[in-house]
Amino acid sequence: MNSQSGHNFLCYIIDFSHRAHVWSPANLPFLRPYFPLAHEPLMRSASIFLPPIHSLRSNPFPISQVIEHFGHSITYLIRCFVDAAIMSNCEERSLLVIVAHPDDECIGAGGTIRRHVEQGVYVDVFSLTGNETRNEELQAACAGLGVRNLYLSERDDFAVDMSLIHEVIGAILKSRPIAIITHSQQDYNRNHTSCAQMVEQAVEWASHVTLFDNAHRVERIYNMEINTLLAKPNVFVDITDQYKFALAALKKHKSQVSKVDNFYLKLYDARTKLRGVQAACKRAEAFSITLPEHAGPFYPENNVESLV
Repeated sequence: MNSQSGHNFLCYIIDFSHRAHVWSPANLPFLRPYFPLAHEPLMRSASIFLPPIHSLRSNPFPISQVIEHFGHSITYLIRCFVDAAIMSNCEERSLLVIVAHPDDECIGAGGTIRRHVEQGVYVDVFSLTGNETRNEELQAACAGLGVRNLYLSERDDFAVDMSLIHEVIGAILKSRPIAIITHSQQDYNRNHTSCAQMVEQAVEWASHVTLFDNAHRVERIYNMEINTLLAKPNVFVDITDQYKFALAALKKHKSQVSKVDNFYLKLYDARTKLRGVQAACKRAEAFSITLPEHAGPFYPENNVESLV
């Protein structure tokens, strides 16, 4: 493909994305982790979602610069837009964070929440437990992170079990996220483990069109780490620029961070540095990925023409 044909083809792709309303504009540099030229692995992607590209009509960008950087990666660009077009079937680009306790959202994913909010992604948070004091702290923390909707509970810290699955399903159907962030089943805390197991089952049931007129299909579950480090993370999110906001939000949980000589503040500082080293940035948060089963016979999305 020569420069002129590449120019014309890229213009066509960007024009198509504009007419099809594939994502809202964001910074072009966010595309770089997805192209071989950038020499960065996908694991260091700037976002859990495929990033958008500038629409030339709404935010002009010199196409010659795009070709200069990405002219030999046109086919990769097509793959990005195909994935984006598929994902655009969801009502809006959103994340739902489901946690066992207030403060888990900050310890495990505070920087990730803030980063996605800055990218125009709606983020909702649902805590399965709470009381008056801890819910006030959670509200303050989530306000600092830019959370859209906060679903509160009043329940003892250890009252997390499968009886709450209907509440989790309800939150999924109300929030309608593309992906969910929650605990890992490898966590030593049994409440975190119960939450992770419940979310995995709730995602399956929430997608059943035979049960719900407003059934919703979640595409991925991201399992975060709290006290127990993930042995084999699948993805790191660079939170270098968002760390200060995440730390400030964590400090809003005054009843918790003061425990055991500020243990959680020290942990979050050390862990995000460690994950940053692994992700070749200053600060990062790590996640494993769980793909929902969606094993029932009612999912046309499960019908594919090829596995490669």
